[in-house]
Amino acid sequence: MRGRRDRTGARRLGGVDVLVNNAGWSQPGFFAEQGIYGSTKAGLISLARTVARENGRHGIRSNVVAPGLVLPDDDAAPGPHSVWARGRDAIFTPEQAEYVLRQQPLRRMTIAADIASAVLWISSPLARAPG
Repeated sequence: MRGRRDRTGARRLGGVDVLVNNAGWSQPGFFAEQGIYGSTKAGLISLARTVARENGRHGIRSNVVAPGLVLPDDDAAPGPHSVWARGRDAIFTPEQAEYVLRQQPLRRMTIAADIASAVLWISSPLARAPG
């Protein structure tokens, strides 16, 4: 999608401003020592809600995508510090993997294309709330 940018740098799509944030993948309590991560994620979600409430009447939409754990593409080489660096089977025991899958709405691991599809839909005119 192409749109013009206003003087603040925000992209205008057909007269509607769209702001989409990614709140990461970790669930609260999933890993130890994640106070900064969790509070930042909560702050981002709160900011998106506030922007939506305060600016929705001006046609500005604000959303957050929180995709959960995302599988890398089969041909993608994860970075050395990635959770995936040691391979998919090194992350969870079979019991943990089963638990994670039960928490996923699609009952399968999320892939990058799932996130891209969600962001494209949220950014499209079809996603605007009526009224």
